[in-house]
Amino acid sequence: MRARVRKFAHVLERFGLAMAGAASGLFVAVLVGSNIAALTSELFLLVMMISGAIGYYLGIDTPPLASGGKIDAADFLSAVGTFLAALTAFVSVSAIVLREEPHIVWTVMMMVGWVVGVMMQIIAGAIARKGGESIQKECSEIGSIPVGYAAITGAGNLKARFVIHAASMQLGGETTERALQTSTAHCLRIASERRLRSIAFPAVGTGIAGFPLSECARIMLREVADHLKGPTSLERVHFVLFDARSLAAFEKVWAEMTARGELDSASAAGKP
Repeated sequence: MRARVRKFAHVLERFGLAMAGAASGLFVAVLVGSNIAALTSELFLLVMMISGAIGYYLGIDTPPLASGGKIDAADFLSAVGTFLAALTAFVSVSAIVLREEPHIVWTVMMMVGWVVGVMMQIIAGAIARKGGESIQKECSEIGSIPVGYAAITGAGNLKARFVIHAASMQLGGETTERALQTSTAHCLRIASERRLRSIAFPAVGTGIAGFPLSECARIMLREVADHLKGPTSLERVHFVLFDARSLAAFEKVWAEMTARGELDSASAAGKP
């Protein structure tokens, strides 16, 4: 009986957040429509309400973080996205109630703030749910780790055996060259200690932290090459890059390192 009540309460809470998000989207749409005639259709209102409902439902419901736990991308995105979406909704309601007519520039900023905030919420929710709750639970049990280090957990629902979490930045901070170098090396060391044969890296630090792509490629490829020069269980190191710009940056650095012969001894142990 208690389990059913808890489940009903959870569903009720989710729908409540979704309705709050829909209402927020409606307020922003009304403000935007009062200044931009082209955005007054019922379809536009519906899209804004649906986007708000999805964003608030997914983003705010990221798994809870235990005291002292490590802040990850989902937590950061959810926090910033929720703040942006709520701020634009608050300003929109204030302008409507006070019968203010904001300049077109402010109206566009409200629209952009809402879209960016809701998208961050949706992405955060997708990230948090993709691997299942077990990954977040293990992270909470491990607690905080120093910047420049890494920690390993199970992979939850992901198609992998483990997830190695690289701590390359503080919450709201920037990735430094030293932090990227040491966290990459720590990931490789952990993988080898677990006798793993392959590992996949993204371009760490180049997203929210804004670390330069070319510098990221140089540091990470050099760390991989240095690791493969010594004894290791790793046979393959993959870089999963999500756009042409990132791929071009890594390929350019790879070609330069190959031309200088920096990868010759690394290939004897494994190929990055």
